[in-house]
Parts: sequence; C-alpha cells; structure tokens
Amino acid sequence: MKVVRLLTEGYTDEIGIIELLKGAGMEEYVELRSIGKKSKLIKELPTYCERFYTANPDKHLFVLCDLFPLNKPEEMPHSNEGELRQILVTQVNPQYNQYFHPHVAKWELEAWMFADVNTIEEKLKIDLGDYHSYNPEKIDDRTPPSRVLERACSQKRKHYSKIENNPSIFRKLSIDKVRLECQFFRIFWDDLLETINDC
Repeated sequence: MKVVRLLTEGYTDEIGIIELLKGAGMEEYVELRSIGKKSKLIKELPTYCERFYTANPDKHLFVLCDLFPLNKPEEMPHSNEGELRQILVTQVNPQYNQYFHPHVAKWELEAWMFADVNTIEEKLKIDLGDYHSYNPEKIDDRTPPSRVLERACSQKRKHYSKIENNPSIFRKLSIDKVRLECQFFRIFWDDLLETINDC
C-alpha cells in the first residue's frame, strides 16, 4: 500500500530513487512523481499541494530538491540548504504542515552514489581512486557528481549515462554507507522510514 508520495525534480531523480527503494524493499510504500526543473516544481507546488491534499487529506507528501544549480558555482554546495527548504515550506498552506516533508540534497542525487564507491566501480568497470576518501556531499566542489562520473568513464573510453547506468548503481547502494556519509540523505531517509512506520 502506497502511504507516502515523493515528489522529485526530474525523471533521472525518480528512476534513481525507485531503484534505491527497491534495494531497501520499500517500493510498495512510496508513490513517486517527478515534476520537472526546480523552478517549475517551486512554482507549481502550491497548486499541486492543494490538489493533492484535497484528494488525500491524511497522506504524507515528501518533496526532494537538490541545491544544484540554485547557488552560484563558486558557492556550491556549502550553503543555502535552509533557504531552499524555507522556500518549499512557504509555498504550502500551513494547514498541511503536519503532512508535508520538504527535504534538500546538497548536490545532485548522484552524490549519494559516492558514499559507496565500490558499487560504482563494480557497475561501471572503472577505478575511482581518490574518490574513496571524498565527502560525498562535496565530491568536487565545482563539478557536479554526474560530470565526475562522465569524466572518469571517458578517461577509460567508457560511456556514462544517468538513465542507463544510475538504476543498477542505486539498487545496489549500501543504505548504511549513504546514511553514514551523507547528512542530508540521512535526514531524508530517516524521516521517510519513520513516516512509513507510523502510517
């Protein structure tokens, strides 16, 4: 039974999270939807929430956005999590606060994969070397995680595609490793688990 709806920015986020949920045995509880770019999501969120809560007054709605590219490149990805979360909160009628769960990822969701570099290497057949010791929520402060993977694959004359490669990586990720290494993922995941268990 789907007890939670999770709204993401785009299709690649949606397919990654679907596989993450499958790997954790949680896909039966979460209904996923993607709405498009962050600017579109924020603009349409008030109307979306009104329709959603009118039809589902007791259902929980999670919204997951990443900071990229809200910040200026030189500031990424260290600031504005609170700002983005507040933007999401202010788009929603306060009467729904009890059932509304806004969450922010510091980078693209591909950053989560870098908490389990062994799985990336196994699936892409590459060696990520020093990235075993990087903070996944920082990775390369100026380069989006997906670009890091594109660059690493191209150096080995391999091809990386979010749509083609992310699902198999996300499904095999160690949730424990991602929770340990990614503060914002941990906040999101623990809230999701607690909400599902309480429903």
